[in-house]
Amino acid sequence: RKHDVDRSGVLSESQFAAMVEELNSVKPPKDALDFLNIGGGVKKQDMLETVKHYNEYMKKRKLRQQRYKTLVEEFQKYDKNNSGALEFAEIIDMLHNHPMSKGKYPKADQVE
Repeated sequence: RKHDVDRSGVLSESQFAAMVEELNSVKPPKDALDFLNIGGGVKKQDMLETVKHYNEYMKKRKLRQQRYKTLVEEFQKYDKNNSGALEFAEIIDMLHNHPMSKGKYPKADQVE
């Protein structure tokens, strides 16, 4: 009720965002609100389901951010010359030394 300032029985996207921010002490990111596609608002009877979708999205978003961070760290680890690209020898080094390949690939000095 508190966030339904116009007493329409429907929370607009901005009203929903204000509610989420109050509950979580963090402003909801635009991509999460876009994902919910609540341009027409959220009715009271749909609120729990919408909050559930928001929470699921945020969990997946956090996992995507963690995977991206890991990818960047791995890339930087093998980009020895800091060129922003992996050279052939750096790719071979990555393939040989990466835990998932378990040494299946030759070392860089063994490849022409």
